[in-house]
Order: sequence, then C-alpha cells, then structure tokens
Amino acid sequence: MSIESERIKDLTNKYLLGTITEQEQIELDNWYNEDDDETLSWKNEEFDVAKERLFSKIENNLSNGDYRPKIRYMWTRYAAAAVLFISLAVTAFYLKRQHEVIYAEQINIAPGISAGAIQLADGSTIVLDDAHQGELFSQEGVNIYYRDGVLIYSANHDHMNNNLSYHTIRTAGGNKLEVRLEDGTSVWLNSASALQIPVHFTSSERVVHLTGEAYFEVAKNKLKPFKVFAKDTEVRVLGTHFNVQAYLDSDGVKTSLVEGLVEVSYKGKTKLVKPGQHLLTSNLLDPLPTDVDVYQDVAWKEGFFEFDNTPLKDIMLQLGRWYAVDIDIDEQVKDVKLGGRISKNMNLGKILQILEKNDLNFRMKNNVLYVSKPSNIQ
Repeated sequence: MSIESERIKDLTNKYLLGTITEQEQIELDNWYNEDDDETLSWKNEEFDVAKERLFSKIENNLSNGDYRPKIRYMWTRYAAAAVLFISLAVTAFYLKRQHEVIYAEQINIAPGISAGAIQLADGSTIVLDDAHQGELFSQEGVNIYYRDGVLIYSANHDHMNNNLSYHTIRTAGGNKLEVRLEDGTSVWLNSASALQIPVHFTSSERVVHLTGEAYFEVAKNKLKPFKVFAKDTEVRVLGTHFNVQAYLDSDGVKTSLVEGLVEVSYKGKTKLVKPGQHLLTSNLLDPLPTDVDVYQDVAWKEGFFEFDNTPLKDIMLQLGRWYAVDIDIDEQVKDVKLGGRISKNMNLGKILQILEKNDLNFRMKNNVLYVSKPSNIQ
C-alpha cells in the first residue's frame, strides 16, 4: 500500500471517529474534492450522504480508474486538483446511505474556514488552502502570496509594467478570505462571493467588481479614487472603511459606511453616504441613506451573526451561506423577526437549537435545511 493510501485511510478513520483536526479535515477535503470543474466540501453534507459519495468514488476507481466525479453545489464552484490513489483498505465507507431526517440537536456541521481560489486571466485556477502557503507566483511586477488565510498582492515597483491582467478571487459557501491589494487596500470576502481585481492598478482609478459581500479598508490615494461596481451600483471612495452586500439572491446592493465618505451611484443618481448610514439600492428610483447601527451590517467580519428585528428568511440566508446548506423555509415563518448576536464559530446545530426557542423547528434531509413551526412538521 502506498504512503498516500495509508494516509487517506488514517484520515478517513479519524473522520468516522470524530477525532479529525481542522488541518487534517482540509487535507482529506482536498483529496475528496478532486475535480476539474466544480467542488463540494463533504463536511457540509449530511454524514451518510457524504459517506455514499465517497463510497461511489472508490467504487468508480476500482472499476475504471476514473477520478472525475461531477458534484453540483448551489452556492459557488471553484476548481480543485489533487490526484491520489486510494486502495481497497478504505472499507470504512462501504456504508449505505440512509434517507433519514436529522433534527437540530443531531446536526453536526462545522463553521466556515479561511479558504478560496484565484481564477487567473488564462482561466486556470489556484486553490488557496494550507497546502499552498508562501509565494504562489509573480506577475507584472507583483508578487502574490498566501499566508495564514490572507492572500497578498505585493508590488515590486522596479519591475511593474503597463500590462493589465485580471484575477477573480472566489470564496465558496462556508469560506471567507482576506485579500490585500497591491495599493495597500484590505478586503474581507464573505462566503459565496467573488471579487474581480486587476493584478495592479495602472489607470487613474482603482476599479474592482464584486458579487456577494465584502468589507473594504481602502488605502488613501487622492489621485486614484477607488471604485466598487456591484450589480448596477457604483461605490466611489478616496479612502474609507465600508461594507458592500450584493448577493445575487438579495434585493439590490447595500452599502454600509463605518468611516470616511462614499458616493453611491445608481440609475443616474448619486448619493453621499456618511458614517453610521447605509444605502440600499433596489428598485427605488431615488434611494436615500438611512441612519443605522452599521456594526450590525459588518459583524460578520468580526466573526458574528448580529440580528436586530431581522426577518427569519434573511437570517437563514446568512446561515445557509456560512454553513453551505440549502434552505427551505415555510411561508408562515419567513417573516418572523428575531434579534441577537451569535458567534460564527459555533456548530450549526447549536445555533439552530437556540433559534428553536422562538417556536421554530429545524430538520435536515439531503443537505436541505427545512424551517417551519413545530405544528407544520410532516
């Protein structure tokens, strides 16, 4: 048996026993997620579903040697590549899938981790995980590193040129990532998000494009305004701290300002947003800034879910992205409003048990989390 096969056998046994560490889980995920087109992290599936997926993968290998599973994942996809041989020794996963409903106290889904991927200009992808630490490559006078969960673009001004290549940085559901751009700007990407950036800023403006959610701390440069384009909204700043939420499954774009000033342009109208305000561009012809507790909007960056009279449907959207599960919410409860602060480092089942105290019921089947009143359980 090869060293690689022995290692995988050891990791799978630890996974079954529940003794696997976060670092070992990432290593095992890297093998399990091997695919050219798309990936799904098995830690976010029902346990029995995950076992059957892995069982099927092993069976395919025994029959034809093909290590190319095609697995769909609703939030986002990025490439991963790791080709390891697995032998007959991994018999622990020869278990049948059980179509059973799992309730909140039984749900064991861990919180998200720092991880992501870069899609380069040529379409190739580099996975950002603990196996890819240190300098990744250099391009156009910029050295690109990944260290301790932070992707760093470091300018080498003596070798910079006027070429302009773009990278797209992505996070899957259940992932987050900090990015430091070559101008000194820091960006925190929330789950299921994508940020398109130039390798370095060569023009009179610093322009990025966002899908999903990100918190920005923009390096001051009066000669080069910083612009974020999200859906049909433009946010323009010189140097400030702000959050932009622009998920495709959410209405409009919400810009929340912590420090400085920003101009938000939408359908030909421009509004000035001040600290302590957010502006939601939706289908309104003339949206106006609103005074709010902006720290609720940016609590995710500090590791918290924070709700204040928030509809349950919006709460479940956030939980679904962070724990990478699909949500099916009953019409009778989707507008129930709740408040409170919960750590994002908690197991999903623990959070659901807290929410159940509000006359709610949660049950999961096939990686779908069903939300309803207890009286509506079928």
